[in-house]
Amino acid sequence: MQKFKLSVIIGFFWCSFLFQLHAQSGFGLAYSPAKFVQHSKKATFDSPSYSYLIDLRCSLLEQKMVAWKKYWNNPKIQLHAAYIDYGDAHILGKAFGVFPSIGFSVVRLKNYQLRFQIGSGIAYVTKVYDKIDNPKNSAIGAHLNNITQIAFANTMHLSSDFVAIMDLHLTHVSNSATSTPNAGLNLVGASIGIYKKFQNQKPKTNIALSDSVFTVHHRWFLDAHYGYGISEYSFAGGPKFKVDVSNLGVGYHISRFFHVMVGGEYEFKRSTFQFFYHDFETEAVARILATRWSAYGSGQMDFGPISIRGQVGTYIFKDALIQNTFPYYVKLTTIISPFPKNWQLQPYLGVQLKSHGAVAQYLALLSGIRWR
Repeated sequence: MQKFKLSVIIGFFWCSFLFQLHAQSGFGLAYSPAKFVQHSKKATFDSPSYSYLIDLRCSLLEQKMVAWKKYWNNPKIQLHAAYIDYGDAHILGKAFGVFPSIGFSVVRLKNYQLRFQIGSGIAYVTKVYDKIDNPKNSAIGAHLNNITQIAFANTMHLSSDFVAIMDLHLTHVSNSATSTPNAGLNLVGASIGIYKKFQNQKPKTNIALSDSVFTVHHRWFLDAHYGYGISEYSFAGGPKFKVDVSNLGVGYHISRFFHVMVGGEYEFKRSTFQFFYHDFETEAVARILATRWSAYGSGQMDFGPISIRGQVGTYIFKDALIQNTFPYYVKLTTIISPFPKNWQLQPYLGVQLKSHGAVAQYLALLSGIRWR
């Protein structure tokens, strides 16, 4: 309970600071009864009968109508501080998460709005797998995790200052295979709450969105990055091995704030190399089995200094794949590039999640550069 109180206090002061910095227009509080959903059929514990989530949220950039906000139809940007009680204090414990979200308008009426909302950040889980003290927790193996929430956010204006919150959400917590087990903690629930506006000003909309600054030359660019991934070996407490990722692609700006890319990617997974080289194969063969070459396509949405990139790839030399390895993969990358957009060379940093279907493979830190 003390940790929950502390997290609310920290969240309140954080929001207050950001209100002054970005001229936000309010904050809200929502409560969500939820259903725990097993992520794996191999679970060694029963699903709790009742779980709940408390979400303290504040709006960012509410009164600033910059060009990218107008292009994306003025999305709702919020910062969330979440407290989760999974309903099983001894095995699953509780979670404390902080994450930003962005919501895109689907339906907008006079006093009602429906948004598709997605957010991702970090979460601390109090109870994790332990061979001696908590052997039944087959869901999570690390205290520090990623938290991702997908929601259909419904808001209804009750007055000029108060807005009712009614959300349907899926909230997922996992560590992307950096520690095992990693089946994940999933909640499906419905939130209800209240949002208080501190300012009642409409954002300015006199923002030009002309693409005239783009020539054919400006629309094309090259992109390259290196990624450092981490994954734990196949049993809890096993060694952690790095994954090296190198990527080169060519891209095209469809608009100022959306572009597509195609390219090639090289990946070397050291855990696979060590497995085969230790007992089964020569070094040369082990390196071949640990190496992945792939072709990919991606799309990226830009929201000021922050971008979200989705990538789909297929392995090229499938003969080198281990039996039963899924030949396709998906990646989701969050990119930060705070430098002026008129620079020809654009350095950036990112965090990337790779998965085969619903199974996460690793979480990687990226450093890259774009040239146009």
